[in-house]
Amino acid sequence: MIPELEEKLQGLEEQLAADPESEELRQEILYECLAVADGEPRRIHHALEYIRRFPRTAVARAPFVHVDQATFPEAFARIEQEWSRLRAEQPSDPELAQGHAALVAPCDRARAVGILDEALKQNPDASGLWLELGRICPDPTRSLSALQRARALGASQPNLLTWLARAAIEAVDVVAAEQAANELLAQVAEARSIYGDQLDWPERGRDLWTRARSTSNSEATAQTLVGAINDHAYRKHWAHTTLGVVAARNGDAAKAIQHLRESASVGGDFRLSSYGPSLLLARELCALGEWDAAADYLEACAAFWNPEPLRGWVQQLRDPQMPERFEE
Repeated sequence: MIPELEEKLQGLEEQLAADPESEELRQEILYECLAVADGEPRRIHHALEYIRRFPRTAVARAPFVHVDQATFPEAFARIEQEWSRLRAEQPSDPELAQGHAALVAPCDRARAVGILDEALKQNPDASGLWLELGRICPDPTRSLSALQRARALGASQPNLLTWLARAAIEAVDVVAAEQAANELLAQVAEARSIYGDQLDWPERGRDLWTRARSTSNSEATAQTLVGAINDHAYRKHWAHTTLGVVAARNGDAAKAIQHLRESASVGGDFRLSSYGPSLLLARELCALGEWDAAADYLEACAAFWNPEPLRGWVQQLRDPQMPERFEE
């Protein structure tokens, strides 16, 4: 472990020893542990302690608190044992079932869906269970239905509309896809009316935070601004991706290409920068023979997403040839 990280972790652990019930400190330690190997005992210790104390939080369900079963089976078993213990103590608690399913889903979606189905028998109006089911269910039609049910029950997850848009595309539900996309565009327009050109700031990460803080009268205001900048980019990207897919499936390549360009004309967002932009519309256009449009799209996305194989993918599209990444 690098000395700077070790020193920071030790300092946080010393603070935690004096305040072991601090959720904020435990979250900060988990964030720092992102630089530690998933199966490292120290990281597993902190993950387990957090789940024991705060199992109903979004952080307890986050991927970085869990580990991959195939790579670290013993560590995975310890974490699942903790979720099983918690659920045995409170078998009707929907949030505990949601957390358990979130752990299992990356390695066994069918079993995760089973966990949620059993919990829904006892808690049919638990919006969180429907939300989790919609997020992980491999059946697009059922995923869309679950997300719609979650929304009807009042779920307010920030990514819900984008999940609805993607599920509608995969379920080939044009009405639901266009509705979700148009709602996203309305949110994009609302953000523009509030924040104006601030949404176009090119900075990302710490640099974006520094600029936001320098122009804000408080940290809370700066956090709101940074969140708005990220959400604007993410929602705009998915709105145009969704509408473009609908256009492409209707055979309107020109309209689909315009939406593809708009989907790449966004600022930095941590989700797009980390996981990459959607390739759904680019694939649809390749199927229509618009290879150069897909290649241009990847080149434009390099402004916020630049994985090592990107140039090779662009060249393959120019040939034209379908890159492996596009098949995922």
